[in-house]
Amino acid sequence: MRLRTAAVNAVRGLTKSCGYRMPASATTCFAQRSLAVMPPGLAHALGPVLQQIDELSQRVAKCSLSVGALAVGAGAFGAAAIGAVAIGALALRGTP
Repeated sequence: MRLRTAAVNAVRGLTKSCGYRMPASATTCFAQRSLAVMPPGLAHALGPVLQQIDELSQRVAKCSLSVGALAVGAGAFGAAAIGAVAIGALALRGTP
């Protein structure tokens, strides 16, 4: 998640330095919303970064679903333990 956040902040910063402002949006839909309002030249330059943000968002969603499925099968106490362990492991790995 850190990589995705850093990429979103980089796009916002680069866009701002070019005199434009990205609208507020959730990280999950940031790439699509940004492309919709970004000038064509800037969209071309930042397109690969926005694509990576979109792919990272999809990976985060898949991981969240996996953790949720494990939690449902583990019961109330196990769900909390699985969630904490899974999120901790993802944070330590540095990947979404």
